Amino acid sequence: DEARLLAHCDHPALVRVNQLFEAHGTAYRVMPYYSGRRLVDIRRDMPEAPDEASLRSLLEDLLGALEAIHQGGRSHGGVTPGNIMLLADDRPLLLGPGAAGREIGSDLVETLMATIEAPLVPQVGLRSTHSPAHGAIADLRALAEVTRFCITGLAPSSAEPAPPQTLVDLIAQTFEPAQRPRYSAGLMRTLDAALSPLPADWPTSA
Repeated sequence: DEARLLAHCDHPALVRVNQLFEAHGTAYRVMPYYSGRRLVDIRRDMPEAPDEASLRSLLEDLLGALEAIHQGGRSHGGVTPGNIMLLADDRPLLLGPGAAGREIGSDLVETLMATIEAPLVPQVGLRSTHSPAHGAIADLRALAEVTRFCITGLAPSSAEPAPPQTLVDLIAQTFEPAQRPRYSAGLMRTLDAALSPLPADWPTSA
């Protein structure tokens, strides 16, 4: 099902499936070889937050990939830092929803996914529905969570729901004054809307 989803979409920031076939009682997919690093690892190694130009470039490409999926009446359901790869030219590539769980022979990745990826799932009850519209909203909220992770380097705590907090306040709380990244009010408003606890604020399309 995941391979069919990817095979029906065509976008430079979306992993491509060239061929899908069944044989010997199982399914195979033929894909290009991609060389790069996962966003979760890159952010962990960064000494400071990315600038706005880098964030906007990342968002523009990933929103395009999600739009290609959503226009087909589907949703991704796995937008996380571990499912986004940055290629050699810094172009982001959104992998398939189950890519992080298929990392072979890496206990570190499994541990990292358990501690970072699970809390990034939007806790809004959208993923349990089969509605394409709700799936698209969940994807966009997840992308906003990824962006918040890129800014702060911190995954939201899953211990208890955090009180509503603007990104400006979170940045002030996370960084020392001399190290605080500066972002435009428009970008902050857009991300705050996507992360809002109020459904009326949520974006419904890329």
